[in-house]
Amino acid sequence: MKKIVFILLITIACKQSNKQGEITNSKFVEPAEWETYEGRWQTKNGILLIELKLNTTTNNIDAAYQLHETLLSNEKASSTVSKGKYIFYKGMPNNEVGLCLQNLTENITGGHFRIRKESYSLPKEEMCFISRGADELLPTDQNFKPISTDRKYTLHKRKGYFTIEGYLSLDSTRFVFYERNTMQYWSVADLGEWDSVNMYYKKNSRNMYESVYLKALAYVVRDTASADNQSLVIKRIKAIGEE
Repeated sequence: MKKIVFILLITIACKQSNKQGEITNSKFVEPAEWETYEGRWQTKNGILLIELKLNTTTNNIDAAYQLHETLLSNEKASSTVSKGKYIFYKGMPNNEVGLCLQNLTENITGGHFRIRKESYSLPKEEMCFISRGADELLPTDQNFKPISTDRKYTLHKRKGYFTIEGYLSLDSTRFVFYERNTMQYWSVADLGEWDSVNMYYKKNSRNMYESVYLKALAYVVRDTASADNQSLVIKRIKAIGEE
């Protein structure tokens, strides 16, 4: 039976089998009482980045959140930070859990996935999600109906946060990254900056198995499509192609 989402995984070390071990150059580890979820979407106004931190409480009284919304466009970048309480709801189908972030800070760009409420004649905005397993949140409407079930348009729990440097190659249909400082091989998830990496690789590599240099900020997510059930996500590219 699935455990309710938001119960913190005690171990965030990323254990790999065979060629993969532990990432030892981790720059950041989540505090024990918080979990962080990240997502990235292409919207009509630009690229939206969401980072959601949830206090891993088991009751609605102390359930706190921190939400960072960043919109990147050709003209400018804007960011909104919201902090407050969230309410979670049990009893969803498949033992999943719903949650709503309350009293969001006003977003001058209009926001995304926001639900407008009326409370004491003052406009309030919420953002709601439903869990899928213990490591993924799907944005929903006010009735917890998912806006999308495509994993590229959901929030994924982030494990660790570190700088990687090494070589990227395409193995069949998935990217494989060799981290030269730790001598580990990682599968790369089609999240984060994957589209940019994929475009560069296809334009500049001459064959499938050719290696391309990459230095980036990255983190690890659960990925059932990977043989090890976890993959790297490229969060921000620092350098690619040229060492």
